[in-house]
Amino acid sequence: MGVTAAWMVPVAVSPLPESSGDSADLSTTGTPPSAGNPNLEPLALFIRSVTVELRDRQKKCLVKIVKGLEEYKKHLLFVNQWIQDETQQVDLLLVSTKNLADLLIFKNKVQENITHQYKEVISPEELPKSVWDKQLKIHMILRNFALFMESTIRAIRFMN
Repeated sequence: MGVTAAWMVPVAVSPLPESSGDSADLSTTGTPPSAGNPNLEPLALFIRSVTVELRDRQKKCLVKIVKGLEEYKKHLLFVNQWIQDETQQVDLLLVSTKNLADLLIFKNKVQENITHQYKEVISPEELPKSVWDKQLKIHMILRNFALFMESTIRAIRFMN
């Protein structure tokens, strides 16, 4: 312990300036003379441009989400045709997906940017031949839809 104290460098202590503690001693009553008259216009322009950029990013993100929901709606229609036992649950999923897409469109008015692509999701020659292929395609569609919804929720939380 004595060795470490010998290696320490002595620190010079200077006294604090005298102050009566009155508020008049503080120089916060006015603007300092070196500040001059600051021009806030560049800052306002920067804030506006950042706001517009964020709004554009949100709009692009919402357009992608709505396009994805529309695409999965087509996939879910095929799932609804293939599953005979659980049609009520698939119908509920379809209605919920449509309601979410409509809500996002209505909330952010992204309808004009969405182009509806009416292409076949699964062509007739690709229809599953066996029960195994049908179950595999249903599983893949529902798994991908669940992953899409997870990323959608993350994106919506990030935007808010």
